[in-house]
Amino acid sequence: MKKAVVVGASSGMGRALAGILAREGWAVGLAARRTRELETIAAELPHGAAVQGMDISDTGSVTEALQSLIRALGGMDLIVIAAGVDHFNPDPRAPLDPAAAQRVVDVNVSGFRAVADEAYTFFAQQGFGHICGISSIAGLRGSAAHPAYSASKAFVSNYLESLRLKAVKSGLDIAVTDIRPGNVETPMSAGQPGRFWIASTQRAAEQIYAAIIRKKRTAYVTRRWAVIAALLRALPFSLLKKL
Repeated sequence: MKKAVVVGASSGMGRALAGILAREGWAVGLAARRTRELETIAAELPHGAAVQGMDISDTGSVTEALQSLIRALGGMDLIVIAAGVDHFNPDPRAPLDPAAAQRVVDVNVSGFRAVADEAYTFFAQQGFGHICGISSIAGLRGSAAHPAYSASKAFVSNYLESLRLKAVKSGLDIAVTDIRPGNVETPMSAGQPGRFWIASTQRAAEQIYAAIIRKKRTAYVTRRWAVIAALLRALPFSLLKKL
């Protein structure tokens, strides 16, 4: 039985993906800050799950927490790093919120890096493995409403590509997948205006699982967002500022 760890499994795409992995016969380890919620989710899965409380913004605790979960699970073939936070401010004239921006950086940048590094080290010692990170189409360009979030997701994509290159140059059998969602109906995105092509959490998770099985380097969720991504990359700033 293959073994998968999902970090950020207490809600949203992480929670839905944990259910799909369990359905498809994987042994699953769940990690998030809300341990009680994880225990409820584990009880709903067909074969249960290993559970570990983990606050990835506390980077000094990540090594021990992840190693403890891997031991409880009996190994790890795949890790999905789905934990993330956002700070949305639709008024471009409003002042910046340094505390909120720092929280985004602590989780999406420092926390992500800590988990990815620990997973890469484990897989390098094991000789194989698969790292899947959830970035965002928002990481392709800047955003007046989500400055810290869009920048943090650009970091995630670039860090994943860096790990992929490191594995290839080291001759290691470590797959790295960058999942770039568009608009998905999750608790984090609820209530934000101006969204279109909104996918359900379950549909997004099904496409993420398909990308994992195919060991894709990059996958847009849902797939139609690949078209928007191409347009965003080519869009001059003179037009970007009008959106």
